Amino acid sequence: MSRFIIVALLMVAAAAGGLLLQPSARMPVLADGHLAEMVPKQFAGWRVDERVAVIAPTADVQANLDQIYDQVVSRGYVNAQGKRMMLTIAYGGDQSDAFKAHRQEVCYSSQGFVVSGLHGVPLAVSQQGATLPAIRFVAAQSNRVEPVTYWFIMGEKAVRSQTERLETQIGYGLRGYVTDGVLVRVSSIDPDINAGFADQQQFVTELLRTLPPNVAARLTGQSSFVGAPA
Repeated sequence: MSRFIIVALLMVAAAAGGLLLQPSARMPVLADGHLAEMVPKQFAGWRVDERVAVIAPTADVQANLDQIYDQVVSRGYVNAQGKRMMLTIAYGGDQSDAFKAHRQEVCYSSQGFVVSGLHGVPLAVSQQGATLPAIRFVAAQSNRVEPVTYWFIMGEKAVRSQTERLETQIGYGLRGYVTDGVLVRVSSIDPDINAGFADQQQFVTELLRTLPPNVAARLTGQSSFVGAPA
């Protein structure tokens, strides 16, 4: 059965489910917290650097993001070696059909970047070897070369495809939950693409190790987060 047919069937099922069910329960932790307070401004040798400008969306893209996400934290960090990293974490309390997550490659393309090398990767998130399905690509504009790593958690599960998102939405809906979602994006300006991705893995590892376990679990979709990789 083709992916198109599967997606179509899932959309029909989601619509039918929506008529029969009115999910109302909210997911815990991020829905009740303040994202800006949860994400540290200084950790493991990294500190916020106001001079690091996180790419700002265009007005029309921003309007879409305002509808999709309730809370957005965008910061630039620098470490003692002078490496700079851009972090965006966005949380939306309702990721139903009306509010779909924004694909970052589309976001960059809409702002004039040339996107290449789009691929999925297993990103390490725990000492026990747990990974999550992340997406990587390279965005280029003039002399700016920006490797990007991002992932999206729907409820408590990392999802990449539209089919996975619909399956997850239906599953939570049947249990009475309004499905929330969190997007985590890390990027750096580095013409050495492999080095940039390696730095991003290290940054993510150190950030997850610093966060409270319950917050790290919600940001990674790990039901029993027990610590970041050594």
